[in-house]
Amino acid sequence: MSLNRPELKELPSIVDVGTSGIRLANTLPKALPPIDEAGSGTKARQIADAELKRDIGIAFAESKAMAARSKAIQRIKDQAYEREAKNYGLKRRR
Repeated sequence: MSLNRPELKELPSIVDVGTSGIRLANTLPKALPPIDEAGSGTKARQIADAELKRDIGIAFAESKAMAARSKAIQRIKDQAYEREAKNYGLKRRR
């Protein structure tokens, strides 16, 4: 053992390790009210939050559509490569 080893802090105790504690831990995040109902202050902030949510939704939809398009294009290319690989050497030379 090394003589220069620093002392470790004591770990916090686990409060409730039973099933009831685990169930309670899983329900706590769900118990919080939605942001709209929590009261964000002024009407201007609520409008800004709504616009931000809308913009994020639009951006997510666009990126999801681009990813689906890229996946479809790659699938078509892969099918063409597979078809070429299967037919390689089957063409007759004239």
